[in-house]
Amino acid sequence: MNLIRLVALVFVGACVTSAALAAEPLRLEEAVSRALAAHPSITAETAQLQAVQARMQREALPPPYTIGGEVENVAGNGRR
Repeated sequence: MNLIRLVALVFVGACVTSAALAAEPLRLEEAVSRALAAHPSITAETAQLQAVQARMQREALPPPYTIGGEVENVAGNGRR
């Protein structure tokens, strides 16, 4: 008999807790964090998007400046 009462109390407590949680509004930030936690593929897609955007920014830059020159027997060695 005591076991039945205990199970009933646990069940009622679980129902009250879930009802109390359901009554609270879900904020956007919390919904997004839950979605990201539940679906790691979304995080991977976000990282891929950031990589593509960074690559686009890098490719939009002008080419780097280079300085070059050639030196041939400047000091000379006395031979022709």
